[in-house]
Formats: sequence, structure tokens, C-alpha cells
Amino acid sequence: MSKNTRIVIGILAVLVVFVGALGYWANARRAKQTAAAVATVMSAKQEEKKGTDNTILTISYVAGAETVQAKARVTGVHMAEYPAGRSIRICYDPANLQSLRIDDGPCS
Repeated sequence: MSKNTRIVIGILAVLVVFVGALGYWANARRAKQTAAAVATVMSAKQEEKKGTDNTILTISYVAGAETVQAKARVTGVHMAEYPAGRSIRICYDPANLQSLRIDDGPCS
């Protein structure tokens, strides 16, 4: 096996480990989002980051006795789908109230 082949194999191995670590981190974060709530959209704005359009929602929800204001990102332009005042279901991490996602299934 040539030196160049070993270098390419080494780079690919590092990339596989990196992608695996990112996937694990995303699933670990999602696994902590076990509490469900109904949030109200306060505002929505369009943002372009790294060539991708996103809709950034500012939402408000109640977690226990605390009213929380947080941001959620939706990939793509969805301004018309999230007008101010709309109610949406979210899943959030009870230990980190800013860690949330728009509910797309059971909170687990």
C-alpha cells in the first residue's frame, strides 16, 4: 500500500469518527428533550447562514411555574406558516429550557 493510500484512508477514518460524533451529540441532545409544552410564536424572521435560508422563531412557553422565551430554527423559509400568535407544540429539556425543538413526534 502506497503512502498516499494510507494518508487517504487515515483522513477518511478521521472523517467517519467526526461524523459519528456529531450524530451522537445530536441524538444525545434530542434524548434530553423529554418535556412537552405548547408555545406561542412571538415573532419570525428569515436568516441566511452558510448559504441556507432558515426561519428563526422567537417563542414563549411555560415550563413548570416559569415563563420562558427562546428561539427555534426551522430550515427553509416558513415565515407564512408561523405568524405571531400561532400555537405550536415543542419538546424541551427540563434541565436546559433553551434546548428545544418543534414537536415532530413524541418527546423522548
